[in-house]
Amino acid sequence: MADGEYMTDLDAVDLALGGVIAKAYQGLAMDGTKAFQRFLERPDMKKILKSRNDDIQATLQRIARNQMEPDKKELDLPLIIYYRDMGLTGDQAQFPQVIEARRYARDLPGETNEIEVMRVTAFPVTLTYSMLFLAWDRATIERMALAWWGYIAPHYRKHSRFLVRYMLDGELTEVPANLSSPREVLTSSEQIDEAANGRLWGSRTMIEVNTQALYAVKERAPASYTVQGTAGVMSS
Repeated sequence: MADGEYMTDLDAVDLALGGVIAKAYQGLAMDGTKAFQRFLERPDMKKILKSRNDDIQATLQRIARNQMEPDKKELDLPLIIYYRDMGLTGDQAQFPQVIEARRYARDLPGETNEIEVMRVTAFPVTLTYSMLFLAWDRATIERMALAWWGYIAPHYRKHSRFLVRYMLDGELTEVPANLSSPREVLTSSEQIDEAANGRLWGSRTMIEVNTQALYAVKERAPASYTVQGTAGVMSS
C-alpha cells in the first residue's frame, strides 16, 4: 500500500474476542466437576487459545496426540479453542462513512507550519468464529458451554458488546463490536488410547461478530483551508 495509506487487519478483532471469552469464566464459583474447577484456576493464556484449525475432528485428533496449535507438547484439558472462519461479509444496510478527521499542527523553529489530516473511513464487516470446548468428560464440557451462554445472554446484552482497538499511524483508535446470540452446540468425540482416558469430548458453537474495519489516508492540508463545525466556519 502506498505511503500514507493505512488498513487495519482482523487480528485485533480476534484478540478482542478472546478477551470477551476470558471474562465469561472470571469470578465463577469453584463448583462443578474437579476438571471444571481446575479449568477456572488456570491463567487465561493456558485455558483459552486461538487456533487456525477449522476442523473439529482434526482438532480432537491433534489434542489427543499432543500436537495442537500453538506449539505445545502437552495441553491440560479442559480447554477452549476459538478460530475465525475464512471470509467476511458486509451489511448492505450500512454504508462506509468517514468517521473522523484528525489534524496535526507543526510549528518548529525555522520551518513553515504544516497541517496533516488523517481521514478515517469505517466500513462494516461481519466475521464468523467457531468456539470449541474440549474436555475428557461430558459433564465438564456442558458446564463450560452453559457458562458461556449465561454470560452473554443477560438482558440488554451488556456482555456481548465490546471494543476493538486498532493502531493507526501509532495512535490508538477504538471501534465498537457486538456478538450474535448463542447458537446450538454441536458435540463430537474422538476415541483414543484407553490408557489415556479413553475418549476426548469436543463441542462447538458458532459466533458472529459485527464490527468495522478502518481505511485511513493521511493528507497534507492545502495552504488555504476551511474548517466548519458547530461554532461556525474558520478560514485561513
